[in-house]
Amino acid sequence: QVAKLARCDGDPVNRWMMMQRLMSAAILGIGSETPVIEALKVVLLDKALDPAFAALMLSFPPELELAQAVPVFDPQALRLQRNLLMKTCADELGQRVLMSQTQGRLASAPLAMQHLCCGHSAASRGNSLKYFVWLSRCVALMRI
Repeated sequence: QVAKLARCDGDPVNRWMMMQRLMSAAILGIGSETPVIEALKVVLLDKALDPAFAALMLSFPPELELAQAVPVFDPQALRLQRNLLMKTCADELGQRVLMSQTQGRLASAPLAMQHLCCGHSAASRGNSLKYFVWLSRCVALMRI
C-alpha cells in the first residue's frame, strides 16, 4: 500500500511522505529496497512531474529523523545503512536512466549529488563524483 502511494498518489505531499516512509523502512531493515527502487523509477520516468518535486522525491530521509525511529541509536550503523540504500538505488537507477526514453531529463542527478554531499570518506565522495559526472555525460548524449 505504501509503495503504491509513493508511486502514484495524486496528492504530492502524501506521495512524498509515503516515499519517505518507504525509504525509512528499507534503511531500518523493516522493508525491502526493491519497492524503493521501483518508486524512484516511476519518479524518474514521469515527464509531467515538476523537476523540483522530482528532486524532493529523490531525497532520502535525514539521519536525525531515522534515529528517532529506533530504540537504540547506533549512528555508524544507521549511516552505513542509509548510504548503502543510496548507493544501491544510484547503481540500479543509473542503468535504467541510461536505457530509458527520458529525452534528456535526468532527475537522478540530485540523487548522485546528495550522495556526493553525504559521503564522508574520500573514497565515497570520489565514487559519487564519478557517478555524477557519468550521469551528466548521459544527459549530454541523450540531447545529441
